[in-house]
Amino acid sequence: MYIQDLYPDLVQVGGSNIGYGYFASQQNSEHAREMFCGDWLYENIKNGHGKMMENYHLVNDGAYYEGEPEEYQFGQTTTIGWGSVPRELETYDWVGEGDSGHWVLLVPVGLRGLENPNYGTWCGRITINGEAQNKAGNYDEYNFVTGEYNQFSGKRWLVPLQEDFAARADWTCKTPENCNHAPVVSAENLDITAAAGEIVTLMGSAVDPDGDELDINWWVYEDAGEYEGELTGLRVWDSHALSTSFTVPADAESGDYFNIILEVKDRADAPMTRYAQVIVSVE
Repeated sequence: MYIQDLYPDLVQVGGSNIGYGYFASQQNSEHAREMFCGDWLYENIKNGHGKMMENYHLVNDGAYYEGEPEEYQFGQTTTIGWGSVPRELETYDWVGEGDSGHWVLLVPVGLRGLENPNYGTWCGRITINGEAQNKAGNYDEYNFVTGEYNQFSGKRWLVPLQEDFAARADWTCKTPENCNHAPVVSAENLDITAAAGEIVTLMGSAVDPDGDELDINWWVYEDAGEYEGELTGLRVWDSHALSTSFTVPADAESGDYFNIILEVKDRADAPMTRYAQVIVSVE
């Protein structure tokens, strides 16, 4: 915090993407865990992807870094011994990306969390200068035993994030026509004002630069809105159509807003996902 004392005009952005760090191959929730284990990483990232990815650091991959302390020579062992309890990992398991769990929020995927930290990023929902910007609780609600999401967690985004990584690994060694590229996704109105009980129209657009077929999915990012009513079950009318509708709950109050995501994924060997994010505010 001394940085903030010295430079009070700096804005510090914090995330909680614990799923993108050390021991991800063991403690990630089931929907994403495979993508942090050795078999998936060897096939999709390290092997057969050129010189750059050949040198990507994984557990027990033989790498040795001069000047690095022995306890951090993860390429020489399957045991990570620092911390309260040593952990035994498998060869080629994810080592841990350190600060990458925060840098990924800068990838322009269509999420608007840098505009409003409660809207969400690929790191999950974030803090500004150490403070959460919404009514919900704090980071402590993440369950390290079950791997369940908390309201800030980036874990819900781990599958598209890793798929994106695999597509980019292809970029290091293949010609553009033999690589996949992300769909271009937008919405006609990103900010809509409506009254309680009103039906609003959601107009999305999606084009794939490679001509791939696209899977369309609208969903309500329930815990990243502001609404005191019953969130469970809120959905758009037709979640798989680019143009659809959403009914504002009749008990919504002025100042509430609903965070609605248009998620588009292309059907490719190394798929990529992009988003448009519509905020429906109650007047």
